[in-house]
Amino acid sequence: MGILKKRKNKILLGVFAAVAASAVAVGVGLYILNSHSRNKLVSISSSSVAPNLINKNNLNISDADSSIVDRNLKEINKEQLPPKDNKPNQENNKIPETKPKEEKKPEKKEIIPNVEIEDKKEENKQPDDTTSDDIVDRIIDFNGVKIKIRVKKITRKIEPKYQHLANRDPYINNPLGKLISIEVTDELRQQNEANAQNAFKNKIPKNVLDQLNGYNEIQEKAIIRQNKTYYENLFEKYMLLFDAGDKVKPFLTKHGQEIYDEQIKGYYEKTIKELDAKLKIAEKNFEKHQKKFKGNDDPGFDAYSKEFQRLYDEIQEIKEQKKDAKNHKYIQLIKNLDYTKFKVTSSIQENLSKGFVIDANEPNVFVNENGELDSRAISPLLNDVIARNERDNTQKRIFGIPGHFGRTPNAVEEGSYEGWIKSDETYSPEFQFLNIQTDEGIKIEKLTKDPNSKLDTKIDSGYVVTIDASNPKGYRKTLEIIKELISHNKKITSYRIKNIGLVDKNQQFFEIFKALPEHLPQLELFFESTNTAALLALENKKIDELSIYTSGNSLSESWSLNPYAFRGVAWYNNLDYNVSREYNPNTKITSRVTFESIGFEESDYAPDLKRINDGLKIAYWIRNNEPVFQGSLGPGLDPDNNERNNSYPTGLDLTKVKSLKSLRGLQFKRNETDPENTKRRLRRLGLYNNGKVFSIDVDELNEAQFNILDTNPNLDPPSKIYFSNSFETRRINVTNLKNKQLTPEGRSNLRILLNFSKDNFKKDTKIEINMSDKTLVNDLAGFNITEYNAIELA
Repeated sequence: MGILKKRKNKILLGVFAAVAASAVAVGVGLYILNSHSRNKLVSISSSSVAPNLINKNNLNISDADSSIVDRNLKEINKEQLPPKDNKPNQENNKIPETKPKEEKKPEKKEIIPNVEIEDKKEENKQPDDTTSDDIVDRIIDFNGVKIKIRVKKITRKIEPKYQHLANRDPYINNPLGKLISIEVTDELRQQNEANAQNAFKNKIPKNVLDQLNGYNEIQEKAIIRQNKTYYENLFEKYMLLFDAGDKVKPFLTKHGQEIYDEQIKGYYEKTIKELDAKLKIAEKNFEKHQKKFKGNDDPGFDAYSKEFQRLYDEIQEIKEQKKDAKNHKYIQLIKNLDYTKFKVTSSIQENLSKGFVIDANEPNVFVNENGELDSRAISPLLNDVIARNERDNTQKRIFGIPGHFGRTPNAVEEGSYEGWIKSDETYSPEFQFLNIQTDEGIKIEKLTKDPNSKLDTKIDSGYVVTIDASNPKGYRKTLEIIKELISHNKKITSYRIKNIGLVDKNQQFFEIFKALPEHLPQLELFFESTNTAALLALENKKIDELSIYTSGNSLSESWSLNPYAFRGVAWYNNLDYNVSREYNPNTKITSRVTFESIGFEESDYAPDLKRINDGLKIAYWIRNNEPVFQGSLGPGLDPDNNERNNSYPTGLDLTKVKSLKSLRGLQFKRNETDPENTKRRLRRLGLYNNGKVFSIDVDELNEAQFNILDTNPNLDPPSKIYFSNSFETRRINVTNLKNKQLTPEGRSNLRILLNFSKDNFKKDTKIEINMSDKTLVNDLAGFNITEYNAIELA
């Protein structure tokens, strides 16, 4: 009986395989033919990242019902964009406020614009929204074409009452300004079209095309089959036109048009006709053979099965040959295309008036069925992300470097900079008084700008002191070294302290950081644990450039920053971002840290909560235009003056603040009078606890603000509440020392505490109370309650 089943399965497997293969082939073909031709969505190709904050940022919660989830909240309707102005000859076109999404690390693209002349302020004109003192005309270069644009300079607007919380060296996120209008000339249109033509032509590299020219049809078929995915992606850019009948013929070279009817179209149709005839015969033979099946126990079953498989394979091979024929036609057409005949769609040219162009290396250009070049991505004429990175590299770095990319992991580790020459001065006469030994892990180097460098930098030379904190001798001598250098009036440009926390995550660095000079051009700290509490010692120091690196997980949610540690920091180096799957997993990769959480210390606490609330304002609003305070998602449309749409650290770490049990009294809006939907929402909340029982009073629970946690059930990972003692906290005790009634808000806060502290509690965790408090018993109806037992069992 087992043999019979096995033979039957063999037949069924072959049948099912044939059906499945046919279905997949048809499905893929239909998708390819329809998806791109009907999909009119266009993305913005740039170095920007999606400026989305959290997906509840557009919800109206001012009139929301009390609820532990946000399903009852309504979305705020987005403002309608102004209608497009489709007049192609309009010279000065105003730009609607729109901005590409931003990525944390920019793609390697050339900067499109280069400002080549001084700004020209408008004079002798009536003041309006485009002729104020902040409006300037500029001439920029776009691939050799001079373009006149009008931009509005960006200035940082800080309310006087918050000036004491602002950056001492005001930071502008968008150095280029807002594009107001652009003079669209025929020369610009021609260059934009040429870019699209070149981008499309370069879809198939010249060396690949040269190889294909040298192959015969059999070799060509083998190459394409071996590199199926590559060629499928390549042909996808052409197929709308290539499959549109004779529409492709006018876009061929003279030679291509001469051979089209016979050698390309005619040959393809002839081949397909022959293959269709073969396929018809093969399918008829296959069907005829199926009728010969006499049962699984037939003595000729094995022979039947072999013939069944042969006929099935023959059908599949003919189908593959039909694909080969189409691929051959595609290759012949590509070889004979005249790319200068392609014009761009009207939408591509209309985008010029909005400040968007086609980059010469744009990979998303394709040709439609009418022979027009289109693109699923466009680039901003003014790329403020690249411009910001260039500005920061040259003007914010102490040892300035060219370009818009950060330093490589090796350069960061070694302390080297492009265009700077290093020399070891550790044992030079100038520093002999330090008596540095070779086994202490301490090094002093001098960096001198290359004489051939034309870069305008802050300094031309500087001394850098590097200390390895994992070396016990060097660690013990660090404080002494700093004090000695200060007492001898040695001007040190930079301190680099490496391997902090590598051998002991609780290494004491507060006093070391406190001993640093009051004004320091550069400080580079390499943490190998996420304990950064000692940074608070930097609060009253003026540091021009601060870099915090790690060779561990730089994106870990455990990293938290205390806004007061950055109080005197003019610029946090956000450029040296080296997180990529391209790196070997076993390679030590040093990258700057991304802070996804804000954290405070017990020393920040006072009953009025002013210091903590001011710290929240620094991170969420006052300095939120700086990348370090934007978490991992980046800026919004107007990062310098509309912080509401910027991203921000979505975690709040209060695990070291023993005096806080909740978020009561903390301010998550810029001003108390601001709408409720402007509140910053949290994804992670850390609270202090030192035992198995977490106790909270009704009075505080009513105002705990746990609903500031984003409770969207679709978040991945979900929001969470955690405790300083990790998994040790297992019980909840609700007290009622002030004889208060538990409000609906208090019940909601308690429910959120239960549902989102999943490492500590369950939904049915018992709430321990004084059961003689009948009011509280009634208020907790629906919760699992029990008598509080003050004894903590081991």
